[in-house]
Parts: sequence; structure tokens; C-alpha cells
Amino acid sequence: MSHGLDLEEEDIKLVGEVGVNLLELGTTFKTGLTLGLLGMNWFFSAMWLIPSKSLEISMTTTLSWTGVVLGIECVFSSHVAEPLNPLCSISRLEQQFSMPVILSSEYDPSLALITTVLPVLTSLLMYRFVILPRRRTRRLLYVYNFLRACVLHPLKDAPW
Repeated sequence: MSHGLDLEEEDIKLVGEVGVNLLELGTTFKTGLTLGLLGMNWFFSAMWLIPSKSLEISMTTTLSWTGVVLGIECVFSSHVAEPLNPLCSISRLEQQFSMPVILSSEYDPSLALITTVLPVLTSLLMYRFVILPRRRTRRLLYVYNFLRACVLHPLKDAPW
């Protein structure tokens, strides 16, 4: 949970956000509100981090009275930067690409639902039905190999 003041070029905003990290997936989910001179916005972001490839992919959906905007950003760098510049930008040193996509020029609740709830639901279902079974299989294989090694090659000094 964090809060602060965002001093952008034309719109100074109060920002409050809350997030959760899923370390096993390398994913961070955040949601928050911004209150500025141009009105109040609600945003939801998901960031996937792949440290072995120095890659960060983030998507942010911003909902406001002006519409629904989906921001996509890819960062290739040796260190991870803050996600999502609202303007389209390309940086050569960090190999950063940002692209906002205006999905609707008016507030659309069904579009907001599709762009926020469905990605989270997909991630959680993938975690539940793909990641957890793989982890359980790995754990069972480890125990099986350990027991097999104990039976085939028992320790001479073992108390049992």
C-alpha cells in the first residue's frame, strides 16, 4: 500500500495504490486511484518480470470519465524501471517501448471488466491448475527418488 503526490507536466495528482506480489509467477498486481485537476482515475496494472532475460512486461488499464485506456510497456534492461509512462516512448539505453491504446472514448463498464478482471482471473486459474500441480509433481518425484535411493543404497551407519 502506498500513497503520494505525482507531479506530471500538466496535471498534479494525489495517488493511492495497493498491490500484491506473486513471487512464484513473477507477477505484481496493483490497483489504485488518482485524484487530480482533470478528475479522478482508477487504474489497474499487472507486471510480469523475467529476471533471467532482464525483461519486464506491464499492462495498465486506466478508467476515467474520458474513457478506457490500455497501456502496454516492455522494458529490456539490466535493472527494472518503474512501469508505464503514459506517453508512447522508446528509450535506447534501457530498450523501453511504451504504447497507450485508447479502447473507448467514453466510460464503458463491460470493457473495463474485460480489461481488468479477465487477465487476473486467467492468471489465478493458471496458477491453480498449472503451477500448483507441477510443484506437487516435482515434490512427489523428489520424495520418490529419495526413498528409492534409500532402498537401493541404504546407509551403513543409519540407525534404522
